[in-house]
Amino acid sequence: MSTKSSWRDATPTQPCVICEDTKWCRAAEDGGAVICRRAGTHPTYGTGVEKTDKSGARYFLFRTGPRAVSDAPAPIHSHTEGAANPASAEERDRVYRAFLKLLGSTGVGPALDSRGVPDDSRLRKWYRSLPLQGRAKICRRMIADGLEPLMARTPGFVAKTPEKGNPYWTFTGRPGLVIPVTDHAGRVVAIIVRPEPAGSGGKYLWFSSKKQGGAKCTQCVHAPRWKGDTGTVRLTEGVLKADVASELGGVLTVGMPGLSAKGIVTALRHLGAQTVRLALDADAATNTNVARAVVGHFRKLTRAGFTVELERWDAKDGKGVDDLLANNKTPELVTGPAVAEAIGSIGQSASEPDGSGRPIIRVTEKEGDVVRAVVAALAAGDHDLYQKDGELVAVVQGPGPNQSGLAPRIVPLTAPNIRTRITDAVTLCQLKNTPDGGQTLTCIAPPQWLAVAVKDLNHWPGVRPLVGITGSPVLRPDGTVHQEPGYDPATGLLYVAGDTFDPIPENPTSADAVAALGKLRAGVSQFPWQEPSDRAAWLAEVITVAVRHAIPGPVPGFFHTANAPSSGKTALVKASVHIGTGFEVPFESYPLTGRKNERSEDVEEIRKLATTCAIEAYPAFLLDNVPSGSNFGSSTMDAILTSTVNSGRQLGTNSAPRREATTVWFWTGNNIRPVADTVRRTVAVRLYSLEERPEEREYTGPNVTDWAQRNRGELFTAALTVAAAYIRAGRSPVGVKPMGSFEAWSELVRSALIWAGEADPCSARNEYVSEDTDRETIASLIALLVATKATGAGKTAAEIANAVADELNGSRPQFEKESTWVLRMVPSDLPMVAAYRAVFPHADRPDQNQLGYRLRKYKGRIVDGKRVTRVGETARGKVALWAVVDAGMPQNASPADSRGDAGNGARAGIAGEDDPHIPYSESLFGGQF
Repeated sequence: MSTKSSWRDATPTQPCVICEDTKWCRAAEDGGAVICRRAGTHPTYGTGVEKTDKSGARYFLFRTGPRAVSDAPAPIHSHTEGAANPASAEERDRVYRAFLKLLGSTGVGPALDSRGVPDDSRLRKWYRSLPLQGRAKICRRMIADGLEPLMARTPGFVAKTPEKGNPYWTFTGRPGLVIPVTDHAGRVVAIIVRPEPAGSGGKYLWFSSKKQGGAKCTQCVHAPRWKGDTGTVRLTEGVLKADVASELGGVLTVGMPGLSAKGIVTALRHLGAQTVRLALDADAATNTNVARAVVGHFRKLTRAGFTVELERWDAKDGKGVDDLLANNKTPELVTGPAVAEAIGSIGQSASEPDGSGRPIIRVTEKEGDVVRAVVAALAAGDHDLYQKDGELVAVVQGPGPNQSGLAPRIVPLTAPNIRTRITDAVTLCQLKNTPDGGQTLTCIAPPQWLAVAVKDLNHWPGVRPLVGITGSPVLRPDGTVHQEPGYDPATGLLYVAGDTFDPIPENPTSADAVAALGKLRAGVSQFPWQEPSDRAAWLAEVITVAVRHAIPGPVPGFFHTANAPSSGKTALVKASVHIGTGFEVPFESYPLTGRKNERSEDVEEIRKLATTCAIEAYPAFLLDNVPSGSNFGSSTMDAILTSTVNSGRQLGTNSAPRREATTVWFWTGNNIRPVADTVRRTVAVRLYSLEERPEEREYTGPNVTDWAQRNRGELFTAALTVAAAYIRAGRSPVGVKPMGSFEAWSELVRSALIWAGEADPCSARNEYVSEDTDRETIASLIALLVATKATGAGKTAAEIANAVADELNGSRPQFEKESTWVLRMVPSDLPMVAAYRAVFPHADRPDQNQLGYRLRKYKGRIVDGKRVTRVGETARGKVALWAVVDAGMPQNASPADSRGDAGNGARAGIAGEDDPHIPYSESLFGGQF
């Protein structure tokens, strides 16, 4: 069986057998056929079949011998397989790389020479030529390498079945320059052909099988092969242009298939770009389409968090950036604030009053009218614009503190960003005088004052108010659920689509709530809960985060504590927050200040964190790794937990607007405990491990964070179902006292859990209340006042201190000097001395100033039915009188003492005076009266 031969050109030694000429004609090497471009008939071979080649030239095909029979196997697969099941990026890369190796490079050199590409450029080895002849032979070699199953699903390859002859594989496309298209990972995912010579159908053609019913070529962003820095990337239009600009300009240049393309932001992020230089063609100043593309890319990239720069040049130096570089010119680089102004100028071309749909606003001397009209246009046309806490804001993707993944964040808009948005939303025009004395309406860029005036309005009618962002359906206060991604006017929340959620029952029942709790408990059953109430507390934090915006008022914080490290504290916090929000919990290490042995909570850092959480609307925040065995909390944190408003000053500004604060706060640490009033503002989640080395234990169930991520849609629905079922049931009472300052939370989350059969999540609070060091101090202070008979009409701090001093001195042996006989040397059976030592364990002698400060600090606090109160003042000197009274007695119930001044103790009882021996922070936040 003979083999199909290739073709040879006519030569002087082997002329054409039809016309006997030595040029232009061709003959099959096996002698079976001749292509003659001159004669259509021959005495021996008859009339040739008239045909036209792809360049439009006519030729005649004659059969001059027996037809060659191909020994190539018939195709097993069909290219139509690619229509429904196209090849993956990895599979296309494998096929195209094998294909490129089999192609020649004829024509590559001249094409690159004209663009100034150096002789040693890698492009000369990378680019290839697409032939007209020999296509089936190339495909047969690829099939021999086992690539036929992938060719069937790869764009550009076709299994042909001719009317006469056997089926065979070939590829599409006119002959020309082959330009490989690579993605951010360096994979060849597509091929572009620049036909040579150029003809109809476009300057660049994608290698595709779509017209033949096969795989279509998806146009994509081209990232040239690059070994240099990718922090700064140039963005231009065109694959060939990007390759040439990368070679000549020393900056990685990413090419779009046109003026725009899908996946630009994703590709740039994969490359690690931080700064993007826009380098579209120089006709942006005159070409409306290019101008609009420049403005659109600037808008998209700045919103995505990139630093945007602009490259511009005179069109006479080259239309594209590759032409410019080939002419040994460099573009002007515009950076910083000047970029927005330059983009605004380009935007004039994109905003001509030519039916673009943008409202036209005349800029006049009535600036207030102009500002109001622009705001109305922004409200109607900019659907990514919101207002929050007296600022115009936008939602961007980016990591929060210590978050590895991307999450939507709320960021205030600057004046340059607002200027760009104005350019996108409206066409600004102004009347200008003409040389003939008339006037004409001319488009202008936004004046400098306009963006600042819009920014400083503080309220923008029609612009949607944004309370926060959620990655989940939203439970409204009335029990209904906002389940469609997008903005919810009822709550002011933006639901950013992410996970898929199970349908939430329209009218959930108590049985639904019980089943939902079972789903939530399933993934945490392996944790060593100290009591059932601790598991209930974890369930409470999951539901709290999930339904936070359905709870009017503040919510308590949650602290996770364990008897040993690696018990799972932080993992549980991450799981609960991921279930409730869909995002990682942002966190910082617990902030401390002071010397090593005198460290305390850094309240200034706490204030900054609270302001950041309010500005960016973090749904949750974790203060991680409280030192083992330490106390946490402060009056600053107490105020944060019981407030839904934050007025902290934003870093770098003097602005302190009132912001909504809805963050749920978390702490983790081993054997940690809240102090003072933080006890009643937090809920404990306690773990008690019986393992000597908890980190080495083997879990039989799933990892809790993986479990939360994999099943997030189902678990979030479960959390919402518990709360919604309780609301639908009428919020029936469950027989517990409300949690002070957190009544709304207690009436929804806490009560819903108890109603559904869980333990009271607040049960563990009693343990920490009984351990409250402030409570112990107050009890000792009450005992001191009772021992010194400071009841009824009361006594001054000096009188109480003097009574203790008298008892101390009365016990002094004769051989001891008064200056050396201190409190710790006295037997504990002296009642006043013992009571004073309980309040001030490190004091050497009674100090009326310290005592006066403590009396003021704990004024009114009730312990065991008693409280310390100020019952009046002395007639002379107006010195405070202190006494122990029953809890129910009103303040100042005893008549003022008419006695004279209390001697040298006059200073001790003055209301509002601080103890000089107490640190400033304790004095500031301990309370002044």
